Amino acid sequence: MRLDFALAAVIIAVAMLLGVCAVYIFTRKERLLGLKLLGVYAITNTVYSACYAGYLLSDSERTMILYTSVGYFAISFMMPLWYLISKQQYHGTRLSRLSKALVIGAIPALAMIALLFYPWDNAVGQEWWRLLFFTGHEVAIYLNSTFNGFVGIHFEKGIFYYVLMGYSLFLAIFAAVHFGKLTARKEGIAKGRARLLFIDSLFAIGILTLTFLQRTTPLINVAALAVNVIPLLAFLALFKYEMFDLIPTAYSELFRKSESPTVILDDDQNVVMLNPAAERLFAKITRGPDDHYDLAFLHKDEGAVAKELFAGHDCETELSFEGKLRTYRVILTNLGKSKKKPTGYFAVYQDITSHKDEMRRMEQMAAYDELTKIYNRRYFFRKATIAFDEAVANRENVRVLMFDLDDFKGVNDIYGHQAGDSILAQMAKLLVGVLGPEDIFARYGGEEFIIFRKNVIEAEARILDEKVCEAIANHAFLYQRRNIKITGSFGVAGSKGPVNKPLERYIKEADDAMYLSKTAGKNAVSYSPDLK
Repeated sequence: MRLDFALAAVIIAVAMLLGVCAVYIFTRKERLLGLKLLGVYAITNTVYSACYAGYLLSDSERTMILYTSVGYFAISFMMPLWYLISKQQYHGTRLSRLSKALVIGAIPALAMIALLFYPWDNAVGQEWWRLLFFTGHEVAIYLNSTFNGFVGIHFEKGIFYYVLMGYSLFLAIFAAVHFGKLTARKEGIAKGRARLLFIDSLFAIGILTLTFLQRTTPLINVAALAVNVIPLLAFLALFKYEMFDLIPTAYSELFRKSESPTVILDDDQNVVMLNPAAERLFAKITRGPDDHYDLAFLHKDEGAVAKELFAGHDCETELSFEGKLRTYRVILTNLGKSKKKPTGYFAVYQDITSHKDEMRRMEQMAAYDELTKIYNRRYFFRKATIAFDEAVANRENVRVLMFDLDDFKGVNDIYGHQAGDSILAQMAKLLVGVLGPEDIFARYGGEEFIIFRKNVIEAEARILDEKVCEAIANHAFLYQRRNIKITGSFGVAGSKGPVNKPLERYIKEADDAMYLSKTAGKNAVSYSPDLK
């Protein structure tokens, strides 16, 4: 077997590896210093390696010149990139200005322009400006046993070739200085990685120095494989700890110490692992057959939560924890993809019990009177309007009952406002027990109250009107061991048949009827004309 084929195969494998590394680097979201620059450096090595492998496998002069030219395009920018990486690591900051990077790449760019003009056939007799990078070339054949039969090209090095290699050597030396100083001032892991990068730079210096020892390029350059060691070692030195040790450890610790229960699932939606918080939450759940179980088994809900999650929706569920029923929002996240299917999932349980309690408290404050614990005026209109519209649609009758506590100012003056507040609260609780569940009872303002009813039988409704009035009059309200008696004046309005007026009109008629009760001696029920 000819070693040139073996060398080409190895270089192709390395090029593929570097290409994968470059893709991996550019798809990472970590903000690591020098990561993207190293990705570009890996790309240049990938291009060079692929071109050199093509050169080794080609027998055409023009094709070999093409591969060589493209390969040198990649080579020319390796050391500028390496120098920029060293500068970033030394100063600990990202490149502040793109213009500085462009200046560093100026000489390689000029060298590549010179290479563009090199002829793809016989260089003899060509204009001088076409021979600035290579002054000529010669096709040769290896006749030894190692590379017997290999056809290659010796290129004679021109002025711009030496300028490029000298400039690259200059940058490699400066990079070595940066990494050397970094090694001296760092400690621990940082010192070890700086030392490895320093050795990497010395390796580059050695390879570049060899380019000055011969007037022509070798037919087969084993250094083409050696240069790929630089980005691989750099990747391990710069980012192995962060990307393969530090960050995974941080994720692991975040998973382990998170106060939010978290469940990891495989691609078949079976539970793989629970973090400690999830183990505490599902502590009473026993494992299923063969130790395999899913979310349906954890929740004992026949898969309701899992169905909602895998449909792409967050969901809420209630679970018992430490003897209390708590509410959790469950969020499912896909982990990776293989053939457009997630390779796994993790479900995070966010305890929103306090939020739910606060929302209920806010709703309670918005809907209920704080003192009497019945609906406030604003919420009454919201509820009554809905019920009124239903009555209109169903052609049902409606009934509005308003009442005002008689001489309540005197109660406040004699017994104090705290006594008055206590009586209002007791009275509201008393009437809640008298009224039906469909009746809408609210504090209208001060000591004035309102009740909305619909679809009632007139005779039964009148009995309830009197019952409410009598309940207040016959009840002794207790405050600080003192019995306090009060009465109320009631006004009732509504329709005996289907609704034929706006809700506001019925309320106005009930209010007018209530004042009739006041003028008639109080502690009475009066009706609007439509109900007489």
